[in-house]
Amino acid sequence: MNLQQATLETWTSEAAEFGDNIREELETRKCEAWTNLILAHAPKKEYLHFLDIGTGPGFFPIILTKAGHSVTGIDCTEEMLKQARKNAAEQQVSPHFLLADGQDLPFDDNSFDCVISRNVTWTLLDAEQAYREWLRVLRPGGRILIFDANWNRRYHDPELMRQFEEDQKRYAKLFQKEEMQVLSPEGEAYRRNVPMCKRQRPQWDFDTFLEIGVKRLYCDADITDLVWDEERKVRYRSTPMFLLVAEKPI
Repeated sequence: MNLQQATLETWTSEAAEFGDNIREELETRKCEAWTNLILAHAPKKEYLHFLDIGTGPGFFPIILTKAGHSVTGIDCTEEMLKQARKNAAEQQVSPHFLLADGQDLPFDDNSFDCVISRNVTWTLLDAEQAYREWLRVLRPGGRILIFDANWNRRYHDPELMRQFEEDQKRYAKLFQKEEMQVLSPEGEAYRRNVPMCKRQRPQWDFDTFLEIGVKRLYCDADITDLVWDEERKVRYRSTPMFLLVAEKPI
């Protein structure tokens, strides 16, 4: 399976749906919750230059631009960037969006104060290379904020699969909604084969950052109460979102 091609095809085909989801999210209290969480862990500066890796429909750039910061959002698919630009225009902000590979960044060394990503690092085909790149473009003392979960690790852990299926049934019963849509064979194969989905995280990320020279790291293994609504907490109870913060040495 050509994972690079599968990555591009997957997120190109899902861009419109993700765009709709983000437009809904922009109308909720999640904007304030996410802004507060990011700024609580970002470097303590009045004005920050953020790089959002895998920006998708542009949620982070929109909320952080509204908070008075400079944000560059990159994505590997033009369709996602079209959604991001549309959402930004509707919100009357103008972050910078760019088509780029998160594993091979087109930026100079020491360009950003903070690198952020949400639900993206599980898709990386060479996460160690990506993390080296993210550190490279950070200014000394800058920080990487990774918001992610063990998405799709259930394909490699029968107990996680059992818990996930129970979550879906409980979600459907409590909220009178359908269980998660069944993936196509291609979609399931992609998620099954992405390397990061086979790893136990955030432990793998933590160890990798130590290996590449990061000295200051901390992690919150479950931030769901801070940024998820009740439906999402039920639906993904067995896959909590974590926050990992890595600081570039001075």
